Amino acid sequence: MSREVLLFLAVFVASAVEGVEAVTIVLAAGLTRGWRSALTGAGAALFVLTAIVAALGPALTALPIDALRLVVGGLLLVFGLQWLRKAILRASGYKPRHDEDAIYAEQQKWGPTMTVLDWNHYSGSHSAWYASDGIHMTGIGAIAFATYLHRELREKGGAYGAYAQAGVATATFYFGSYRDPNIVRTYDIFDAAIGWVTDGDIEAEALKEAILGACGDVDPLESPDIKGRREATNRATGFTRQARELFKQRLLQVSADDLRRVTRAYLLGAPAVQTTVAGADLIDAARKERPALFEVVAAI
Repeated sequence: MSREVLLFLAVFVASAVEGVEAVTIVLAAGLTRGWRSALTGAGAALFVLTAIVAALGPALTALPIDALRLVVGGLLLVFGLQWLRKAILRASGYKPRHDEDAIYAEQQKWGPTMTVLDWNHYSGSHSAWYASDGIHMTGIGAIAFATYLHRELREKGGAYGAYAQAGVATATFYFGSYRDPNIVRTYDIFDAAIGWVTDGDIEAEALKEAILGACGDVDPLESPDIKGRREATNRATGFTRQARELFKQRLLQVSADDLRRVTRAYLLGAPAVQTTVAGADLIDAARKERPALFEVVAAI
């Protein structure tokens, strides 16, 4: 077998690999978004590729063939060795394989807070929600997407709202939620929050946003009547303007280690009280799921 035949076969196999990937993308787009847009895109790409080859192909003959082979071969060798290295590591167990179930389980480590929403399946039969490329949404598609998220995340998935606050006057710290259909899960999330602070990774950007939000809560923008009541409470508790400014300056210096230290000292293992005000059906469902959740149940 001549060297030209071997070269042709090597190039053909390499091109076939890329061709399989391209066909897979077209099939995925056709099955999920419609064949018209998928085949139109594939045809346009083939036309552009043909034009590039026709325009630039003859120009390759002007390049020194030995230098070109060295550069292209070197690049292929580098990329190929990287793929081979990853394949060997995964096959030997030194590098974990891409496991969607394991990734999902890891995200749920601190509580069952993650929900997978299949927007692709939900919108698959609504071609009017997408532009001709089958990817970008139209105006009505954006509205449908927002409505879908609101229903799945806010109306069905969990509480309408939640908060965490510290009572300066009472020296208490508390979590809360409202219009919450998942009583047991919410209490599990509240319990897991302590472990998330002490054992989890606190990102610098998230900490910065929390600090700025806490500073804003010290002197928020309020109507005159609410601001007057807040100021009366501040004066009664000694939380004067000077004390508030000093408090904000100290907030700006808080670090992740400070959060962990305070959590371990005052919240980890500290006595806690939980109170739930909900309809009888939600209370009954929570007691069936976890009989010892409530010590006292009374109608109000």
